[in-house]
Amino acid sequence: MSEKVAVGLSGGVDSAAALFFLKQQGYQCVGVHLRLADLPEEEAKRQREEAENVAWKQKVPFYTVDCREQFRKHVTDYFSREYLDGRTPNPCVVCNEKVRWDGLMDFGKQMGIHLVATGHYAKIRKREGRYALAVPKDRKKDQTYFLYRLSQEQLSRTCFPLGIYNKQDIREMAKRVGIQAAEKPDSQEICFLPDGDRRKWFCHRPEIKKGEIVDNAGKILGCHDGICFYTVGQRKGLKISGSEPLYVKAIRKEENRLLVSGRDYVYSSEAHVHHAVWMADEKEELSGTARVRNGGPLIPCTAYREGKEHWKVLFSEPVWAIAPGQSLVFYQEDQVVFGGVMETASRG
Repeated sequence: MSEKVAVGLSGGVDSAAALFFLKQQGYQCVGVHLRLADLPEEEAKRQREEAENVAWKQKVPFYTVDCREQFRKHVTDYFSREYLDGRTPNPCVVCNEKVRWDGLMDFGKQMGIHLVATGHYAKIRKREGRYALAVPKDRKKDQTYFLYRLSQEQLSRTCFPLGIYNKQDIREMAKRVGIQAAEKPDSQEICFLPDGDRRKWFCHRPEIKKGEIVDNAGKILGCHDGICFYTVGQRKGLKISGSEPLYVKAIRKEENRLLVSGRDYVYSSEAHVHHAVWMADEKEELSGTARVRNGGPLIPCTAYREGKEHWKVLFSEPVWAIAPGQSLVFYQEDQVVFGGVMETASRG
């Protein structure tokens, strides 16, 4: 009997294609739609129906799993807390680690299904008894940055069918076999902020207070609306002027201040990374490349151990706008070695 796999279905072309390929490979597939964000019922129903239609078209059983409580606890509460603390969160990273995979794997446990699959663009390799993420064929769609916190147990039970394809190939295949989502645009927003407007999310929080915007010399240049509305490197919305364009250099929660400066001062040559997760054997020092934001370039660097789960990363070239709270993912060749959360950055 062929092996069973629980396939996460969003209703988009990627998850539909993942289901199609796994069926072609002989797996017994079950479609699983995770209800994550606490969206209006009408929107939640639309998303569920799109996912169910994918399962119906491909003649597989379909289930919905309500993960809203876990999503609120691990994702939206974290998102709010980080911005209110003057940091910049990675909600998709946390969702994959603590909600999406747990939801699929818990469902699988109840149904006697060991494997799970999604439509992410990534590969998994096993070397010397350990599992590691690797960059997919379509490097422009590489999603390893969002997946670096998956555990060895989670990786050992995961399939990424799309890792060997280009996105354009996926769309053409989907048209050819009649997948209705073939032309559906990729989602660009955070799922619980459909319009991407962070101000709406925070506008009724009583702890938000206006404060000062100051330059490197401590001169007051203006007033900010609340530190949760800003991130390092931001220029838009500051409502200040100077002899040169000014950007957020740092956010000082204790003082409720934004520190702004010219562009040159927003570059960093090193970052300090905490809460590291490893996919290879840990070393005291190693060289490779790192990505400090999703879609950003791979930057040559060297990492040095500073303590348990703490690393210092020195970049070979200055890096723009490193924001505390964001993730750094470290690669050697095309494989993820480790990743963690950046706490501080400096010009070295």
